[in-house]
Order: sequence, then C-alpha cells, then structure tokens
Amino acid sequence: IPGELKNKGYELLADIMHEIPKEIKAKAIVEVGLPPKMIVKIAAENGYDLIIMGSRGLGMLENLIVGGVSQYVLHHAACPVLIAR
Repeated sequence: IPGELKNKGYELLADIMHEIPKEIKAKAIVEVGLPPKMIVKIAAENGYDLIIMGSRGLGMLENLIVGGVSQYVLHHAACPVLIAR
C-alpha cells in the first residue's frame, strides 16, 4: 500500500507543479509517515530556508484535541515557517 500511495501522490503533484512560477525553486517529494514529523525531517535533511504551509483554521479547542501539523512544524522546524490561511 505505501508504494501505491507514493505513486498517487506523485501523480497529484505532477498535475500541479506546472502552476509554480519558474522563478520559484520547488521540488516534489512524497513520503509516507506522520506528516508533521516528515515535514520537519525532510526540511532539515535538505537544508531548506523556509517551510510554507496552510492552516486548516481550527479553533483552540479543536487544535488541542486533534493536534496540529502546522503547530508541530512551527515549534520543531529548524528554519522559519510561514503559515497561510
């Protein structure tokens, strides 16, 4: 199953990568694992300057119960993190 998930992930990314302006250096990466930990790990391994990610806009209570990928990354990443709404 992980191999199938990775293949589908790359298919989805291939469809949207052409929308990123050529001036912006971007790389499509698909990994299987816990999203917050994988984001922090990949950014550290590749020496990224910035992580940009979206926020689901959960309220404080929902964020405490569900956790929060963006909150984890914000507090554990070695580089700056920009969270867009």
